[in-house]
Amino acid sequence: MFIPEDGPLELEWSGGGSVGSATWFELSKVTWTALPEVPLAEALDAAGVVWTTSSGQAFKGRPDPGAVNGSAAQVGLLPGEEAWLEATVEDSGLFDFWLRDVPGTPTGQSRQLEWDLYVDGVKAGKYSNPTSWLPTWVLGGGTHHLRLHFRNPAATGDELFVAVDQVSWTSVAGAAMPDGWSGDATGPAAYFPDGGRGGGARFVIPTGTVNPRWIERTFTGPGVLAWDSMAEYSYSPGSVLQVVIDGVCVVPVSDWHYWENQRLYLPAGEHTVRWSAGPSEYRAEEALDSFDAVWQVSGVTFTPGVADLMEGIDNDSLIWLAVGDEEGILEAREDAVDGDVWAPDYYGSRMYLCNPGTHGLRVQARMDARRDASEPSNWEPNHFWLPPGSVVDFDYMPGYGFSSNGGPWWMDGVTLERVELTSVEEGLDLPAGGLSGVEGWQGIRSATESRDGVDCAWARADHYYDPHTITMELPAASRVKFRWKKTGSGAMGVRLDGAWLPLAEPAGEWSEAEFETGGAASVQWALVPGTDSGHANPGEGWLDAVEISPAPGKTLTDVLSPGGGMQFSQTYGEPDDRLWKPVSFPSADGTWRTGARVVSDAAELETTVTGPVNLSFSVWCGEQPIPVPALPTPGSSGHVAAGSLEVGGSGVVVINPGPVVMGRFLTVKMDGAWVQRIDRDSGGGWTEHLLHVPAGEHRVSWRLGRTMGSGYGNSIPEWQAVLGPIARSSMRQHYDAWAALALADDEAPEPDEDADGDGVSNFHEYAFGTDPRDPASVPAGITGGMVAQRIVWGQLGSAPDFELRLPRLRPHVHGILEESADLVNWTPSTVRLRSQPLLSNGTIIFGGDDSDDGVYQVMRFRGPSSFGAPATRFYRVVVPMTE
Repeated sequence: MFIPEDGPLELEWSGGGSVGSATWFELSKVTWTALPEVPLAEALDAAGVVWTTSSGQAFKGRPDPGAVNGSAAQVGLLPGEEAWLEATVEDSGLFDFWLRDVPGTPTGQSRQLEWDLYVDGVKAGKYSNPTSWLPTWVLGGGTHHLRLHFRNPAATGDELFVAVDQVSWTSVAGAAMPDGWSGDATGPAAYFPDGGRGGGARFVIPTGTVNPRWIERTFTGPGVLAWDSMAEYSYSPGSVLQVVIDGVCVVPVSDWHYWENQRLYLPAGEHTVRWSAGPSEYRAEEALDSFDAVWQVSGVTFTPGVADLMEGIDNDSLIWLAVGDEEGILEAREDAVDGDVWAPDYYGSRMYLCNPGTHGLRVQARMDARRDASEPSNWEPNHFWLPPGSVVDFDYMPGYGFSSNGGPWWMDGVTLERVELTSVEEGLDLPAGGLSGVEGWQGIRSATESRDGVDCAWARADHYYDPHTITMELPAASRVKFRWKKTGSGAMGVRLDGAWLPLAEPAGEWSEAEFETGGAASVQWALVPGTDSGHANPGEGWLDAVEISPAPGKTLTDVLSPGGGMQFSQTYGEPDDRLWKPVSFPSADGTWRTGARVVSDAAELETTVTGPVNLSFSVWCGEQPIPVPALPTPGSSGHVAAGSLEVGGSGVVVINPGPVVMGRFLTVKMDGAWVQRIDRDSGGGWTEHLLHVPAGEHRVSWRLGRTMGSGYGNSIPEWQAVLGPIARSSMRQHYDAWAALALADDEAPEPDEDADGDGVSNFHEYAFGTDPRDPASVPAGITGGMVAQRIVWGQLGSAPDFELRLPRLRPHVHGILEESADLVNWTPSTVRLRSQPLLSNGTIIFGGDDSDDGVYQVMRFRGPSSFGAPATRFYRVVVPMTE
């Protein structure tokens, strides 16, 4: 065994045994071999460099069978103690060393010590956890001081040991920066005439630095600037590598750990190119320089002349950056604009189109993505927008493992339009600072594209995940007028308080639109790409002449009860800015609509109504539920009699819900129970609705809500509802209006008369929605029966179910379900009659006792025992005529 401690040492052997048993041990051939001290330079393997150590707790060279050359420099530190190794070197070079455990100490003990590396007194940000790392670069001429500092934290409580081995210094002969090159003054990159790719010359730029480091040179185009690039670091240094063109256009560079060729295609004129390494945004302020992180730029060459790329695409005025070892392909083709076309490297290439100018660039390129030369050509125009300083990624990589099936995309006939830019506010004729946010829109000066012949705002959307928005906050009630147009894919509209306002959509010619808010609001114009959007089919939008003027402030009561007689309030949770708000806007047919609008389920609008009275109102609901497949109608068996039913029969019904339902609705409630659910399926766009309020005082409310079940539906964005003014009328007034149409010129129009002689009064035809002039059109009867058992979600029910099917009334009447055991004594049932299906499309919803089968309201009771003996019940629907 190894004993690392210096100084006198006492060794003790002890033994023992259990009671009643003989115990013995024997010790023989005990030897003690003192480890000789090895010269420090020999232990460190540091040829040519003189190392010194601290005097108090000094490193000593000791034999170590596992170390290089059989020895290493070792030290033991008590809690709170420190030690160091220090050396002086000349000129640039690479410094490297290894840490290892001292023989006889626990594995990994050397990593418990804290240590730092200092280069010329600057603490290096070196990652100390791994057992190996990249060499440290020491750049610049002259003398450099290296120091390795170790300390044992007081909190460890134990003596800790560490060994330093395989210390090396590799001098790298530098040279003066070549003519025409410059670098940053704080710490310019080093230039070496060899050691680069293929042994060529190289620049070494520190990357893991707190301050940016760079090199640059000016080139005169046209021509191709080529270089090889490789990044090295032990861990992510928190830096960004960039190529900056003319001080404006910034192209990110991959930090690959291998050599990669890069080519910059420059048009005519002078262009300054900078290779820059700087700290990333997330790099902490207290971060240290990582001397083992460098970017090597090798073999920089400039070849003057128009490149094959520019010949192939028929444009020599753009700047391209190509990344990849293989050059692209220039190929002669009969269907080319001028006889030849261009494609990047077949096996993988990345290309970037750069705009270092002060104008925006609209670039159009013919592109053919066919995979095989035997296939017919598939040329189509692709459109690209480059704001000043921007870069478009023309990434092409064939499918992994299927390179033989993936061909290059071909480019030809590239055209360029320079666009003069201005602020978006100026383009919209708004004062500076009038907008709270702009994303993706540009203010452009154009006599042909703008409506006023001067300027406008313009956007192009070519990716489905890339919306373009202009946002404005209105502090008070306002009238907003503007002009807009749109071409291509996707949609363009106005979001008011976060949801689309149902305005007529813009088309390819300028049109005027306007709306009013009843109070403060957030307005956002948005160009949203479609799922089919792309460079070949972008959506483009134009916006101009935005006018904001004060509008009369309105309350909910003003817009919902313009004639008076009703008062409205709202209750809400979080967030409280998603309330019902007054709004006015023209619908798709040009008719102005005024009402109360809500864009979330946070607020409930309510009023108190004294009946009997009918409330009529119009609704625009912004979304429709996700369609779901119709489910099997539960069967029933047993004797069915008109107006009554007798319990009996048996059977098993299997219900397999599958995807059940997901939808969002405007829910209308009376006294806390819903009476109507209105969605877009209810008629599309604006729909008319009627609600009968029976005698007495009742609370009526409107609120966006959702009905959700298991299934495969997705969330529905942009949901909203607009409630129009509410009119009041008596049941008799409503009946008379119905009779004037349904029984025009009839000699028996009164409610208790029977115009068609089918035994059903005109009033009951009115109440159940049948034709009062057709004897074959009569209200459906009450039906039902026993369902012995049912299976829901694979589980067999434990008791028979009784199923009652009730015909639905019209919403303009109020009905009561009554039950009796003897057809003499009738009592009201607890079942609430509905005038509307649970969903407007009649889809069955399981999970409760009240459901639909597409025609009837279906009630389920849990077996005969749930409604007691006798086993026979009679049911009837009573519709009061006195109201």
